[in-house]
Amino acid sequence: MVAALLLILSAFLHAGWNTLTKLSDTKDAFIFWTLLLSCAMVGLVLLVGPQPWELGDGPGFWLAVGAGVFEGFYLISMARALDRLPLAQAYPVMRGGAMVLVWMFSLIAGREAMSPLSLLGTFLVFMGIQVSGWGGAQTRSAYLNDLMWPSLAAGCIAGYHVFYDEALRFNADPLALFVVALLVSLPFIWVPRRARFAADSRDLLASSKAKLLAAAAAASLGFVGFLYGMKWSGPGYAITLRNTSIFFSVGFSFLIRENVSRFQIAGALLVGLGAFILGLA
Repeated sequence: MVAALLLILSAFLHAGWNTLTKLSDTKDAFIFWTLLLSCAMVGLVLLVGPQPWELGDGPGFWLAVGAGVFEGFYLISMARALDRLPLAQAYPVMRGGAMVLVWMFSLIAGREAMSPLSLLGTFLVFMGIQVSGWGGAQTRSAYLNDLMWPSLAAGCIAGYHVFYDEALRFNADPLALFVVALLVSLPFIWVPRRARFAADSRDLLASSKAKLLAAAAAASLGFVGFLYGMKWSGPGYAITLRNTSIFFSVGFSFLIRENVSRFQIAGALLVGLGAFILGLA
């Protein structure tokens, strides 16, 4: 139950910092500075705290690097997906696709077994994510043409989930794992926009310091909570509960005065019900 609560809290925080990213005009720079500040926050905790800097036995360091590479490609594809599609359409593809891939890996590798209750909960979460993406203003053909970036993001999300899970199995400390993976990922978001990055960053730091600090705090707590939750559960279960962020994103959409369709509300209710059933499982 503790793992379930941690994963749902991390989903709430993930939806929060993604909402702040959506509000930014320079998404690449906003993501870069958010995650750099997150690394600094968690790194400071590692330096002054009692826990050791530990990446586990065997290939723990290289698994952290692998997670960072997938995370880096995810940051690029997420920024492009949010530029091209509304959040309510891009998010279901990214999170739902990743969930299917991770469950396939987890079941094939024998990491988790599906009980009838967990199967029902997973199905409801998946259906809720899909329903929430229906009914957008964009035409069906244009939506399908723009699927490349959220689909790539889904594969990258699944990739870093698997690498994080493997590193945790080798006793990597979640805080150290978080810092190493994000430090590896940061150049991926910087390189494509390096020509404009300095100007974008100056404008961003001048106008959005409070938003950046809030996003960095949410990202730090969300990622670390997710890693601890996955350490105490399993990759398929973890990614399914992490996808309850779509439930919270509807509430954040109301707060920032976006139009929320009946499909998004119905999808959020399905996700919430599925998460409750998974918590019982």
